[in-house]
Amino acid sequence: DIDEYGRISLNDYYAATNTVSCTMMNGSTAGELSRVTDVRFTTGEMCFSVHVDLDGIPYIQFPSNWTSYISDPTTFNVIYLTTNGVEGRTGANTITRCNVTAVSNNYTITNPEASVGGYNPETVAEIKTKASVFARTMYSLVTLKDFEDVAVFVDDIVQVKALDYNNDESEFPPTIPAYVQPSPPNGVPNDAYKVLIMAVPSNLSDQTMFTIDDKNTYSKLTAAAQQLHNIYMERKSATLYVEYRDPIYIEPWLILNIYLDPNDLTIASVAEEVVDFLKTRYSRNRVAIGESLYGSVIGKDILNAFPNIDYVEVRDPEYNIEAAPYEYIDLNNGY
Repeated sequence: DIDEYGRISLNDYYAATNTVSCTMMNGSTAGELSRVTDVRFTTGEMCFSVHVDLDGIPYIQFPSNWTSYISDPTTFNVIYLTTNGVEGRTGANTITRCNVTAVSNNYTITNPEASVGGYNPETVAEIKTKASVFARTMYSLVTLKDFEDVAVFVDDIVQVKALDYNNDESEFPPTIPAYVQPSPPNGVPNDAYKVLIMAVPSNLSDQTMFTIDDKNTYSKLTAAAQQLHNIYMERKSATLYVEYRDPIYIEPWLILNIYLDPNDLTIASVAEEVVDFLKTRYSRNRVAIGESLYGSVIGKDILNAFPNIDYVEVRDPEYNIEAAPYEYIDLNNGY
């Protein structure tokens, strides 16, 4: 059941995400697809990557041109390990035997990689806590986090930030003025609680979802922004007032000094791999609005991902990239 966005949901909380394999059978063509870290950074091949949605369900994502590889009928055979949380995960090199009647003794059986993922079963205490929350809210928008959580229903939005908008002008830059209440009875009631909504689109070429004209009214909303607005109008309290702004995007310029093991001086390929890694590690669905990036953390992430790199220096533009609550560091559009 592949959806219009090229996704196949595994519908299984307990899937070990790093064990997923996918074979495509299309008429007389059949073969196992390559698995990549993120299909958004691949071109010219039918492959897949594995991600987890905000509900914790893993899914397979195909590249944007997946329809050019598909004809009717096409069958996808997906295989993965299910694991009952931490206690059920399989460690590396623990699978060493199998049914000898099915496999020749000429084969050596092992699993070089440990399984990753799979939710722990809920405890009785967790079930009681969550049940009371769902029964109390009935899918209504009460807290700022509620406004952020319902963004999962909009496919073209990767994240939403909800801010308390009752503060004065000094806490916002001129491009994002604090909301000024019109006087009753025609304006917003004096006791209305105001929420500022900022959203980041999934399309890397877009940095605008809410277009505001010189009269401070919304002359144009993207389809995703309109869908989000409609969800808010259906679920919010009548005493809540919602205002929208695009975050201020920061496109950083990073210069890194990479020190390699002398026995592995593949400079060109390592540089390209590090850039691809950073774009995935700090993609739009992983860096939150208002989140700062620190040179020490970037260096640590690179060292953990590349055992052949001995040392990393983060040089420019500065060691830390600070973001205010209304700013978003868009590393995929940086340099």
